[in-house]
Amino acid sequence: MSAVKAFLNALRNKDLEALAEATALRAPREATPKNRDLFTAILEKRMTEEGLSELATKLEGFEVSFYDNPTSTGIWKIGLTKATPDGNTLRRMIITRKEKAGWKVLDISGQGEVEKPVAVPRGGGRRR
Repeated sequence: MSAVKAFLNALRNKDLEALAEATALRAPREATPKNRDLFTAILEKRMTEEGLSELATKLEGFEVSFYDNPTSTGIWKIGLTKATPDGNTLRRMIITRKEKAGWKVLDISGQGEVEKPVAVPRGGGRRR
């Protein structure tokens, strides 16, 4: 989880050097096609201030909340969540990869939303 925390802290501080350090070298090749240019720009340290701010805004307020077990291929999925004002929960996954230098961010999933559960009264809601 240290890779994810380092990545998120670098975004909060808008520190491109630290962001590149927390990014997997294979990200430009192994990330989903829509994220490859993003990770290429991060690793080549040519991400614009606008692009950095946009990414920081997308991940603002998300916190590490759950994780899967690492796979034998050195991949570990870390779940991020963020509560919304209406009681729903936003979710994203960050995929990390083990490299010689340690765990690094490989990819970021799209955002999903989990609606707040509806409370059912005891007895299944039946009237007596």
